[in-house]
Amino acid sequence: MPHEINNSRTVIIGVGQHVYRSHSTGESKNVAELIETAIRKAEDDAQCKDLAKKADTLLMVNSFSITDPDPFSELTHRLNIKPENNSYTWIGACAPQWYVNEMSARLASGQSRLGLICGGEALYSQKLKSTKGEDQGWSQSFPEKKDWMAGDLRDPLTALEIKYGLVLPLHIYPLFENSLRYREGLSLQDHLRELGEFCGLLSKEAEGNPYAWFEKGKTTEEILDISETNHDN
Repeated sequence: MPHEINNSRTVIIGVGQHVYRSHSTGESKNVAELIETAIRKAEDDAQCKDLAKKADTLLMVNSFSITDPDPFSELTHRLNIKPENNSYTWIGACAPQWYVNEMSARLASGQSRLGLICGGEALYSQKLKSTKGEDQGWSQSFPEKKDWMAGDLRDPLTALEIKYGLVLPLHIYPLFENSLRYREGLSLQDHLRELGEFCGLLSKEAEGNPYAWFEKGKTTEEILDISETNHDN
């Protein structure tokens, strides 16, 4: 007896990733440009040109680099697509995987035939603009939350954290590390050395990966050495 074909099975048919470094040109890119490049790579991976045009659902992860009240406008214009369903999340690190789950459910239920999940940031390009005295086009405050956004709409920070300025990971993670240090009975220097060695191993592992931000690995000593290019704040 022939096997029955399940037409609602979820299949990932193409993936694309892109990292833009403008060390030589100094040219900045906006987030829509970067996402478009990644999508073109996904089309190449799927060996299907203009695959994005067939997508009936566009799922975008929230980006700090997008200030347009319509986060879909520039990207859909660049791709020349008009998906029937658009979805954009609020802030949350689990959004990419949540979208995979959501898209799988849509495919299984027949609500969608082909979905495009994407996201990106252009924070380095924004930094380049600021060094040139140009308008960065964004602020360090959280993007405005809208009722139509998808996913978990809970605020990422508590009122107590905001009161004491514990907003960025730079402010919050040191508290975690200091708590761990105290529990393990380590001195500050011993804990820093442990972190430096740990991060050195991670850096060595990432070296050679075309998508790692630092193209050359950092040693433990380089990580621990505070300098103009390796800040302590």
